[in-house]
Amino acid sequence: SFAAAPNPFNPSTAFHVTLPQAYVGEELRIDIYNVLGQKVRTIVRTVDAAGMMVILWDATTDEGENLPAGTYLAVVSCKDMTMKIKLAYLK
Repeated sequence: SFAAAPNPFNPSTAFHVTLPQAYVGEELRIDIYNVLGQKVRTIVRTVDAAGMMVILWDATTDEGENLPAGTYLAVVSCKDMTMKIKLAYLK
């Protein structure tokens, strides 16, 4: 499962990703897109254990720039699984 809390958020949100044992050792990737479909951030982690992972995002780009308030799409992928969630960033 995949969720973000809080959502809407300011100044940061936490992605809660729950994965089974079969995903341990795999690369978990979260790509964040703006409303124009441009990728603004990529977060990559290795799945260390089955269960819930919590990954923070502070509404910054890969270059560390602050993003404007608005709607974003987070796409999480790992192995053969892909999930999406819409995010609302308020200032």
